Amino acid sequence: MSTPAPEAAEQLGRDGVVIVTGVLEPAAIERGRALLDEIYARPRDLALDAPGYSVDSGAAGEPILALPDGTRFVTNLVSKDAFFADLIDDPTVLGLVRSLIPDPVLSSLNSLEPVLGSGHQTLHRDEGPVGPEGVVTINTLWLFDDVDADNGATRYVPGTQATDELAEPDDPRVQYVTAPAGSVVVMNAHTLHGASVNLDGRRRRIVHVYFTRRGRRTQTDWATYVPSSVRDALGPDRRALLGM
Repeated sequence: MSTPAPEAAEQLGRDGVVIVTGVLEPAAIERGRALLDEIYARPRDLALDAPGYSVDSGAAGEPILALPDGTRFVTNLVSKDAFFADLIDDPTVLGLVRSLIPDPVLSSLNSLEPVLGSGHQTLHRDEGPVGPEGVVTINTLWLFDDVDADNGATRYVPGTQATDELAEPDDPRVQYVTAPAGSVVVMNAHTLHGASVNLDGRRRRIVHVYFTRRGRRTQTDWATYVPSSVRDALGPDRRALLGM
């Protein structure tokens, strides 16, 4: 395991968010874009598409598109293509995760893409403020498109991971992730954050590699939704990251 740059780990600890640029090479960005577009167009396979959000009501054979506002959403990317399994143990990103959660387990591996006019979330925390047990959830957002305030970037309020304060949408502390494709946003999920509306219709393909503390319930039940062939191909280290 490589050690993340001290300043990146320090910023993550202080602000709750750090952006690491240049993680993905151009060829990997293009490969990820093509795979996501192909997967979005597939019919649902209830044996592989782990429940999540409102797609629980989807039926076999329906396209994997699907939040009510039109946002493209797909779950369990671990089982969709080996490309996505490579994202779960990137040394730099996983090193940052481990700076706050020493023994993490993968909770989910999903993709969300808001289309024009969709994507808004209220500012929220995935967990309450950081408590005595420390950080329990970290989200890493892998950007396959350039992201800014006009195409649905995540917004956040730095330094709110350890408080119970709320923030209004017009709070001057609110910041928008602005970063090029190939970057990874590492976010302490106790920090106030929320996606924003895609105002201009540009593509905003993001893969969410979401971690929690080992021993906590994961968002995806890997034992149920990862076929044995995929499980075997992952290898022992990656299976351990899935708690398998």
